[in-house]
Amino acid sequence: MKLLKVLFSIFVLTLLVNCSENTSIPDQNTSPPISNSIELTTIKIPTKLTLNCIEFTDALNGFIAAGSVYPNKESEILKTTDGGTTWKKVYSSSDFSINSISIKNNNEVFCVTDNGTILSSSNGGTTWNIDSRLKAKGYYMSSIKFTSNNEAYIVGQKGAKAHGFILKTIDNGLTWTDLEKENTNTNYNYEQLLENNHLTSITYFAPTNALIFSGGTWNNGKISIKNNDFWDVNTINEPVKFTDMAIKNGFLIAVGNNGQTNASTEKGAIHSYNSNTKIWKSIDYNSDNKLTNVAMAENTILIAGRNKSNNLTNGEYLAISIDNGKTWSRIPHKHVVAEWNDLHAINAKSFFAIGYKGLLVKITLK
Repeated sequence: MKLLKVLFSIFVLTLLVNCSENTSIPDQNTSPPISNSIELTTIKIPTKLTLNCIEFTDALNGFIAAGSVYPNKESEILKTTDGGTTWKKVYSSSDFSINSISIKNNNEVFCVTDNGTILSSSNGGTTWNIDSRLKAKGYYMSSIKFTSNNEAYIVGQKGAKAHGFILKTIDNGLTWTDLEKENTNTNYNYEQLLENNHLTSITYFAPTNALIFSGGTWNNGKISIKNNDFWDVNTINEPVKFTDMAIKNGFLIAVGNNGQTNASTEKGAIHSYNSNTKIWKSIDYNSDNKLTNVAMAENTILIAGRNKSNNLTNGEYLAISIDNGKTWSRIPHKHVVAEWNDLHAINAKSFFAIGYKGLLVKITLK
């Protein structure tokens, strides 16, 4: 009898161990969740509009642009002076939707819109100047970036065609030049650069004076890098349009998707570029979910996108790597945002994610 009890105890113990091991096996289609090491905190914000972009000038001062294009165009700008804990509305309009913010310092802020209007403030958002000189030219402005005190670039798409544009100012926005239309430098073939290239985002790497644009079409992604006096257009051999980028210490991450909403055909992608080796690589993030945004701090990379066919039974896609993209873990959550619109890295342990109907979430690594 004692022997039977011993054998039964061994059987039960073996069964418990096996069950425990089986529950730890990750889903082969997604990376293992890391709920024990990630905390998500929803921050109340005074708007119900979709949050489009977020930008900080330092640890305390930042802006969010919110907007809607249907059924009516609306836009709002919100400001924080306490690191994102509280926000107040500093601007509203019913003429356009704001797509991108560039903050030069605590006083000077620039925003670009879907109809070619440029907003700027010289007093930290207290009052705003509306520049509508380019409104009639068909510019859908996706992104703006200052590379020096007076020099900045705006990129996007012209009209309904997949033809990109690059606007440049060297006088702090007093005048803007369409580089393709007014090109006099034979080293720059803007027609080749911009054809079939809906430019979506800009990043800048000051140590090498590298200006980097992402874009392409839904079936042909492109990354364009300007190093001083020449452009290098890299067509990625993958059927995605690149929608966002981040760079840290010369290491570039670009994310994108193919624009489809069918679970069997939709696809996302991550590519990296090392400015020292000049090598592009595809990064495996343990999934093929559509990706829209990326943020980096030190060795930590946060990516955001969508679940398969907008699966409302689970939160929209978030994943993180703490080793420069070598391994990835999905962040489980319950927020349904119909796509994240932007990410911001506070530091390697804290990030902001923004999305649908005023959703602002702080993501903290414990």
